[in-house]
Amino acid sequence: MKKVVSLLFVAGLFLAACGNSATTTKESKSTKQEIAVSTPGELSTLDSAQYTDVNSSDMIGQISEGLYRLDKDGNPELAMAKEDPKVSEDGLTYTFKLREAKYSDGTPVRAQDFVYAFQNVVDPKTTSSSSHRMDIFKNGEKIRNGELPVDQLGVKALDDQTLELDLVAPAPFLPEILTGTPFMPKQEKFASQKGKAYGTSADNFVGNGPFVIKGWDGNNESWTLEKNPTYWDAKNVKLKKVKVQVVKEIATGVNLFNVIQAEVAHPL
Repeated sequence: MKKVVSLLFVAGLFLAACGNSATTTKESKSTKQEIAVSTPGELSTLDSAQYTDVNSSDMIGQISEGLYRLDKDGNPELAMAKEDPKVSEDGLTYTFKLREAKYSDGTPVRAQDFVYAFQNVVDPKTTSSSSHRMDIFKNGEKIRNGELPVDQLGVKALDDQTLELDLVAPAPFLPEILTGTPFMPKQEKFASQKGKAYGTSADNFVGNGPFVIKGWDGNNESWTLEKNPTYWDAKNVKLKKVKVQVVKEIATGVNLFNVIQAEVAHPL
């Protein structure tokens, strides 16, 4: 099935790439399963603690994945969380069991990677514009204001596959909150080694999402997303490659709408 497709925005790309159909036609088997899309702005970073723009946030969402992800209807569903969490009677403590998953470099995703990532966001030294998002956790606001050390944040790794979140107040919409970009895990060893260079280019990033970013040097206006073979739900990622081009002019975007060709295995 050959279609002409252009996306003036990359948001929702993962939903277009994933499907749950168990049937495959001869036609879909023969397709290349590659698309070309346009996005209205450049990337500033791949660091979930440092992004300040929608374009970077959306791209991080294609190459990283948190405890929950959004389904095709925009509702949260389990992602890195293997099952629904155990919630304490007072509604303040959530205990998550993580599914077995790997980063694109083959290393396992651990509960400590979530702890490291959340602490990195709230740490005043990081100067993250998203630091206030960690106020939902115990001591989050005090840490953000420099009154407590980051290791006092209400986020603990009980073991490699068990993550405990201690909240300041019951949060019935916690699943929706945890789909947000600041709540993505970071491979602690890799991120620590890269330091300030982490997320500044494709080579300085490792993620656990459905795609791997290739060809972004931190400044260029085109790059590629390739299917991540180590992704836990790779069997449901239909697209093999996504070519992304920054298009800032509306007229150019309209032109691309008319000419970009894409081959996909299911309707977008």
